[in-house]
Amino acid sequence: MNPSNNFDKVRSDITWIISTRPDLVAKAKLIAQGKYNPNQDDSLNKDELTFLRCLLNLIIVNPNDLHGKVYVTDNVESRSHLTASSITIANWINGIFSFPLFFFLLESTFFPIFAGMVAMLATGGVLGIGNIFGASVAKCRKGNRSWSLWGGLLALVGLNVIQTGATGIGVEMMNNRSELNRIYATKIANNYLTDKENQITYLQQSENPIYLNVKERCDVGTTQFNTLPPSHPNRDALYVSLYGAFAQKDTNWNNLPFEKLPVCRQVTRLENEKNQELETAILSYQNLLTERSQTGSDLVFLEKFAPQVFNEHFTNQREIKSGTILVGLATTEVFNKISSGKWTELGLSYFIFILSAITSIASCVMALTHALSKDVQNSYDPQLQIIIDDYFQEMRQALMSAQANDTHIIPEIDPTIQSLENSYYHEYEPNDMGTGNINYPLPEGDEKEWQD
Repeated sequence: MNPSNNFDKVRSDITWIISTRPDLVAKAKLIAQGKYNPNQDDSLNKDELTFLRCLLNLIIVNPNDLHGKVYVTDNVESRSHLTASSITIANWINGIFSFPLFFFLLESTFFPIFAGMVAMLATGGVLGIGNIFGASVAKCRKGNRSWSLWGGLLALVGLNVIQTGATGIGVEMMNNRSELNRIYATKIANNYLTDKENQITYLQQSENPIYLNVKERCDVGTTQFNTLPPSHPNRDALYVSLYGAFAQKDTNWNNLPFEKLPVCRQVTRLENEKNQELETAILSYQNLLTERSQTGSDLVFLEKFAPQVFNEHFTNQREIKSGTILVGLATTEVFNKISSGKWTELGLSYFIFILSAITSIASCVMALTHALSKDVQNSYDPQLQIIIDDYFQEMRQALMSAQANDTHIIPEIDPTIQSLENSYYHEYEPNDMGTGNINYPLPEGDEKEWQD
């Protein structure tokens, strides 16, 4: 563009700017009157603004972070807002319904209020990480190494998969905790009765070493007694050591201490005690089976008939005491139902799980397609930045030349035109490529020229 003789081009472009950017015209008038302060809208200092901006970016994805500032069309702004919204919504859905997982996991370790605070911090941390990953993928610019895009996408997809699973599990714990308590109580009751059954088996199969020793002595003595002739002098003494004196035949041997019993009477005592213990164990086991059947609730059964076991695993409110066990049980139940096709049994958990999966997939796809969009890539293009800089420099020179020659480009608003460049200066910000950038589209007539 020749600033000395191509005023028609400048006139057309400035007319377009005035018609499409009334805010710049208003700023230009203020600048011309010396009334504009570029910092008048900043009620906070720079450090405070930076902190608040970083905090806000952890909560929601800033659409302005998803594109560059070189050349931003309406389409880029619209797509950036849509992509930022999809990432934010997906992460918020995952975060809200992941909160129960963190809360129940910590509830058994901390007081409920403190557990809730820690769970909120954990949920917020995951939310922030998800927003950062999503934004990092969506704003990947031309020239970045491919691993920065695909690595970020892999991290985003992995996080969303974990969050989607956590969402289903969290809702399952929140919505179906009574059923989880029942399932766990059934497991504990089965284990308790299995232990009782194993005790019976042990009593039936095991032998007391003392009993084996005494039984051997009794058998040997009895064999020896039967081989002695009636006239043998030691026969009576052997009998007494084995069974006691004939005069003690009516004695209640149960009243004598074990060590004072004759050998074979000791065998009888040990056998009776074992049989009694076995009968008691069998009767107790049968009674427990009956009580369990009649009670109809394994939680109530454990609370009444196995209080020590109940207190070990459950609270006074009949809820699972360990958060880790609760999370593990909910995880198993959710994925067992999904793998077996019993999706309808998940109820609300199924709906939230599907909602989380859909929004997560949508956010990942939109972040990737946004990053690969040509318009978004152009918004970071340093070559296009140079062209834009040259364009405004030529326009500035044309304005200066017109002013020097006392030529009116647009006579009725010429004073405003003289301040338009200053107005653009306040919109003009350095970006991380070291060049200036304009946040808004320029005259449509020049767009084809830049892209060529």
